[in-house]
Amino acid sequence: MPLRPWLRRTLWGAFILSLLMHVASIFSEEIYAWLTQPEFEQTELKKPTRKLKAQTLEEEAQAALAGIKLPETLQVYLRRPQPPKTAKKLAPKPAPAARPSRVIASAPRPAGPVIVSETLPAPEASVVASLPAAVPHAPASMPQIASAPAARPEEKQPGQALARFPNELKITYVYGIIPGHMTWKMVNGHYDLQLEGSFLFSSRIFHSSGKVDKNGVTPDRFVEYRNGKPDPHYQVDFDWNMLTAEVGEPGKRKTEAIAAGDQDIFSTAFHVGLIGGTKPEQTFSIFSGRRKYPDAHLMLVGEAKLRLGEKEVDALLLRGEWGDRKVDFWLAPEWNNIPVRMTIVLGKELSIDLWANEVSIEGKKVLEWVKPQSRHPGERSSNK
Repeated sequence: MPLRPWLRRTLWGAFILSLLMHVASIFSEEIYAWLTQPEFEQTELKKPTRKLKAQTLEEEAQAALAGIKLPETLQVYLRRPQPPKTAKKLAPKPAPAARPSRVIASAPRPAGPVIVSETLPAPEASVVASLPAAVPHAPASMPQIASAPAARPEEKQPGQALARFPNELKITYVYGIIPGHMTWKMVNGHYDLQLEGSFLFSSRIFHSSGKVDKNGVTPDRFVEYRNGKPDPHYQVDFDWNMLTAEVGEPGKRKTEAIAAGDQDIFSTAFHVGLIGGTKPEQTFSIFSGRRKYPDAHLMLVGEAKLRLGEKEVDALLLRGEWGDRKVDFWLAPEWNNIPVRMTIVLGKELSIDLWANEVSIEGKKVLEWVKPQSRHPGERSSNK
């Protein structure tokens, strides 16, 4: 017996209401934080007062250290001479007489030889000096007069940003209430970058891999996966020998010309963060999985403070615009120019505004999200 229309509508309404209540219970904390206390704010954009400094890689840092000649270090110790070791029993040493000064007979010179009496003191101290590698450890009783060990050049000084670009990053971004998890790994001149996000029954994974050196990031492959399927939805394969790229859906891809410096949409932020602002304006093509966007002009247009959860971070804005498309990369100099906010607008293909709320740099957490119930009502931390 078919259901009556009013009963069918009632059941569908109950199902949708139940689904919404289930979703609300899962994301209640995030929804509450989003509606009652916005975690992300930006101060007024001002003209940049600093430059985006280039970062070094681990291999470059090691090579630089290998070529550094450490300064010579002089270590001086005073010690009394040790008595000679002998098995024979020595006779008691008589008390020393008063030390006479040099005496020269003043009488008229006799026919015989002149007698000269001279007593010199035994050495009271010995000085040992050598380079650091040759100096033995001084005994605890030995007074140390001078010691100047060389400082390690690679050590980070307090208040200074590490000049070497991180080998490993973990960043959690949020788009509204939707979280996205990004990982960056760099080993032996190769990088692996992945951004993964999901909401309800929809998910996306963006994966970029390739080479990295002092000239920046050179992507070899960019893939977009959707809804847990193992086959790529979109894919880009870069051939740097032929200077071409295969772009689009598998089986429907087309060939595009490429040039040195071209990037995919997510490797761009890391490329610019690594090479810094070596040029006032940089022009290259940016690839999504679907198509090529030529002549993207990236410029340093300003700086501002971004409130990321419980922290306020200085960030430089690099903006790229072409046609009605736009990308904004907010890079944090104090965290090695990593992207703490990314706004990407590619028409109907992709439109996101990602803010970082958790950041770990090589295993050290520098930004942590605080759950709403852990905060005092109406209170916001001013930690920087």
